[in-house]
Amino acid sequence: MTRKALVNEGCEDPHSIGDRGQAEGILKIHKPCVPPCPRKRAAMDFLGWQSSNEER
Repeated sequence: MTRKALVNEGCEDPHSIGDRGQAEGILKIHKPCVPPCPRKRAAMDFLGWQSSNEER
């Protein structure tokens, strides 16, 4: 049985982003990560964000 990840858990795992919805969810979960953690940066890259557009 798997458990739900805690907020900010997995910050060092930038791999396996499968789709836009997952990337957007990662950004919501990792919003407090400033500067952006590797997971947040990977989601931003997946969505084609530039560093100047870090926060919506």
